[in-house]
Amino acid sequence: PETVNNGPACAGRIKVPALVIGNTADNACTPSHTQRLFDGFQSGQATLREVAGANHYYFGQNDKLAEAVAHCTAWLNEQGLG
Repeated sequence: PETVNNGPACAGRIKVPALVIGNTADNACTPSHTQRLFDGFQSGQATLREVAGANHYYFGQNDKLAEAVAHCTAWLNEQGLG
């Protein structure tokens, strides 16, 4: 099907809570792509967190990587999965 490689379309079929991490300086998965992915989920199903100034692979940005990991850890704890 045409939705196989379409993240936002696939997001609408996911039935569990989701965390979307966006990096504002990412030139591979741009902030607009992150927003489209988040918007693809059912209302209230996904949480969006952004890491300001982070690039795609956090290359040379250990502080930004730590921030992303902290977002993941906090979200997992909020879900009772931490």
